[in-house]
Amino acid sequence: MIYFWAIVAAVLLTAVLSAAEMAFIAANRVRMRHLAESGDPVAARYLEAFRHPEHILSAAMIGVTVAHIAASSLATWALLPVAGGWAAFVATVALVPVMLIFGEVIPKTAAREWATVLIRRLFRVLELTTVILAPLTWMARAPVGGLLQAVGLRKTTARLFVSREELQLLLQLEPEEADVTSSEAEMIDKIFELGDTAVREIMVPLVDVVALPETATADEAIRLIQERGFSRIPVYADRELNMVGMVTAMDLLRRGADAPDLKTLMRPARYVPETRRIDELLAEMQKARVQLEVVVDEYGAAVGIVTVE
Repeated sequence: MIYFWAIVAAVLLTAVLSAAEMAFIAANRVRMRHLAESGDPVAARYLEAFRHPEHILSAAMIGVTVAHIAASSLATWALLPVAGGWAAFVATVALVPVMLIFGEVIPKTAAREWATVLIRRLFRVLELTTVILAPLTWMARAPVGGLLQAVGLRKTTARLFVSREELQLLLQLEPEEADVTSSEAEMIDKIFELGDTAVREIMVPLVDVVALPETATADEAIRLIQERGFSRIPVYADRELNMVGMVTAMDLLRRGADAPDLKTLMRPARYVPETRRIDELLAEMQKARVQLEVVVDEYGAAVGIVTVE
């Protein structure tokens, strides 16, 4: 009877470590980071451990292997009086399906389904296993590290953030599965759309642009700003296809009285190709602290304007 309960304990240990290993891998890291920022100590330790997952995963796999060996040895000893020389064979035949189904398949399937919930309960088990099996883990990993260096490969640090593709896959899940609300999912989806949108799709077309020639006076510009409510006016030379700058209401108020025309007041134009992605453009405009850029086609002719607003 002692052998029986010892074997059951080994199977249970295998199940717990298998479930913990799967939960460690499959947990929603976006959710775990949110929990860590909210003060959850387990989530914070999980994220730190995931920087070097080989420590945890090696310990879990070694723990499962030790449990397998223990169960097999105990079963063999228990069957020796009955099966004699066939004890090892009978023990293997009897234990393989038990360990496979109850120690691997069922725990890992359940852990994959509820990974984020389970890892918060099982992470301490993984931490304890890592401490207990540290010598064995080191002996198992040392040759691997040496082999990787010998062939010119370097170990990489695990990513704590998901990629764009992973996040899009996450959004395909039901809200309760993805751990995001419908409004959050909609916002993220709009951010992706922003990244896929070209400047020409959101620009103000040239035919709708209110602009002034560089020969116009400051009074004309001030009058136009008052009539239309703009804070800045594009300036062109000769024709509107040739945008050369812009004037702001602030520049007109400060220096307009002394300027003969807009050419002496205007700021040089910044140009952007109509094919540029707007997420890239927005980052550039914020970095340069500009509010307006002229959109040009492949020939350099102005086709519109784009503003931060």
